[in-house]
Amino acid sequence: MRSFFQDFKEDVDGNIIQCKMHDIVHDFVLYLTKDECFTVVVKGANERMELPGDEVRHLTLLFAPEGPFPVSFLNNSKSLRTLASFDSKLTSIGIEGFSQLKCLRTLNLRSNPITEVTKEIGGLIHLRYLDLSRNHKLKELPDSLCDLFNLQTLRLEDCSNLVKLPKEEAMRKLTNLKHLYVKGCSCYLKSKGIRGLRNLKTLDVFHVRGVDDSEGLRLEDLEKLHQLEGTLRIRNLGYVKDASEAAKAMTNEKHILLHLELDFGCENCGGGRFEETTLDEEIVNALQPHPDLESLSIRWSFAKTLCPNWMMSLHKLTRLALNWCVNCEVLPPLGKLSSLELLGIYRFRKVKKVGVEFLGIAPSSSSSSSGSAIFIPEIEKTSVLWDEFVGRVGRSCRVDRRFSD
Repeated sequence: MRSFFQDFKEDVDGNIIQCKMHDIVHDFVLYLTKDECFTVVVKGANERMELPGDEVRHLTLLFAPEGPFPVSFLNNSKSLRTLASFDSKLTSIGIEGFSQLKCLRTLNLRSNPITEVTKEIGGLIHLRYLDLSRNHKLKELPDSLCDLFNLQTLRLEDCSNLVKLPKEEAMRKLTNLKHLYVKGCSCYLKSKGIRGLRNLKTLDVFHVRGVDDSEGLRLEDLEKLHQLEGTLRIRNLGYVKDASEAAKAMTNEKHILLHLELDFGCENCGGGRFEETTLDEEIVNALQPHPDLESLSIRWSFAKTLCPNWMMSLHKLTRLALNWCVNCEVLPPLGKLSSLELLGIYRFRKVKKVGVEFLGIAPSSSSSSSGSAIFIPEIEKTSVLWDEFVGRVGRSCRVDRRFSD
């Protein structure tokens, strides 16, 4: 059976993020939903418009004028399920007209200059999906947003000035929230309440804050988030002062997590470490993932060696990226990772020569002297940054050798 959709594009987690629909199918769908889907071009803030009947379920506003949300057209919109106005000029969500939208399930206000979300938003009790991403002037969210106990997805990506989420006790009420996107928010985001979201499956980035930030996240706040799946990016690990704190994250119990990124950089927030230290290596060891992990990235570590004691147990690891570990002199024996397909090693300035130890072969092995060492036979592509490699690569491997400055 042929699909109505084609040309699928997926993210690194395998989720479909884009697809196309044939023109004929598109026209047919429009015909079937002509009484349910409606698009309005709003020309003025005081413009009054009646929707064509009570059957409209999905409404999109285009080119909304600068100012608060125009609500005059909502007089006969009580049955709306979807309301969207993205890439417009809305400055605030005027909720007085929203109070009658009791059936609303999806609210998409992406890419607007919204400065305020008023407390009345908590009245949309059936809301499942809320997108406020790319509202660069938005600074905080009201606690009443957590009255949306049916909310499953909250998107706040690239709200670059957002510094405050609702209080922790309020966020505990979001028992059905499964997907939270905060990548691109202020690195000073007061987000302690995230640790209470026990049913959370998607958390696109986890910003670690210092011990002096009582409202910021600590690694121990990951402990109870056992349902996390897909990708977890842990940023600002340079703030961590004790490896025992990293152990409290219980990353080894998150068995649905497939992709892990560990970043010791502090993203222009100040702090962090910029000298050689063994602490970074201890932290990586403490953040042991589940053995089913498929991809791993480590960035900006200042450790002298980068060989966590759990790495060789990752029997399903297919992608590995090691970036900007400028003090590292010793690499792990990656030849023992039998499933590895993609390998990237960049800016390891102190690694100049790599021998067969890198392949997991003892230096005295006869295979070394005969030049028969094979560089991870399953690998498809590798990008490396050192001056000399002793050994040879498998036939299917394309090597991009890049030399340090």
